Amino acid sequence: MKSLKKALAVFLDEAYKGTEIPEPVRALSDKISGLNNFSELLAIPDLESPADGVVAIRLGNHLYPHMKLVVRKEGGQLCFAVDTHDGPDRIPPSLPGYERFREVIRENARIRDAIHSRLAGHMKQPGADNTQPSRGRILVVDDESFVRDILSRLLHSFGFDTVTADSADQALEQVRKNRFSCCFLDIMMPGKSGYQFIEGLEAEGLKTFPIVLVTGMNPKHIRMDVAEGLILKPFTASMLKEHLSAFGLF
Repeated sequence: MKSLKKALAVFLDEAYKGTEIPEPVRALSDKISGLNNFSELLAIPDLESPADGVVAIRLGNHLYPHMKLVVRKEGGQLCFAVDTHDGPDRIPPSLPGYERFREVIRENARIRDAIHSRLAGHMKQPGADNTQPSRGRILVVDDESFVRDILSRLLHSFGFDTVTADSADQALEQVRKNRFSCCFLDIMMPGKSGYQFIEGLEAEGLKTFPIVLVTGMNPKHIRMDVAEGLILKPFTASMLKEHLSAFGLF
């Protein structure tokens, strides 16, 4: 649980840099830091558990109270991600006064990227030797550069070539120019969503490869009828391998 204690400290340092941490948030962090195992974390009643082995800790930041540290345990190891909790499903552009939320959303993204960068050692997973011939080309679509980087590094270590895109429109252009064996796709992105990307593929007859949704959304809100797989952030190397194996690519 030492890695969890460090993750909490990094989160709070970046989220409340130069400002006072609210007492309820500090008390929750101190309580979690004193735990001895992951099962004790799961037993805290006020924490969210969107999936088995996953806990979302709502710690907020100096502008927005809903940002979360997401913790996943797999194979005895903890990995972490930040859920800004400010996507279009939470703060829709049609919301009256949406303009005043733009600064909050930008600051949330800056804090998220800073935390991810500092926790990179706990979020990356060891992979296989990358000297083997290419197993195929995979499209990685996510608006977060950190997520694109992690997915690409892992897939490269497994022996795959990757092409990345930070939006649905950019991803569609890549599919028009390249042949892909698989796609790892974020759902909530600025502009068009991952769902709209899939609709675009189908409209042009380009959906010829399996798609795995990679998201921090609550599973009950995810449309699984449009994709062949689902990975909840934070992800691990074994999750990627499991899906690639199911598609006969690994």
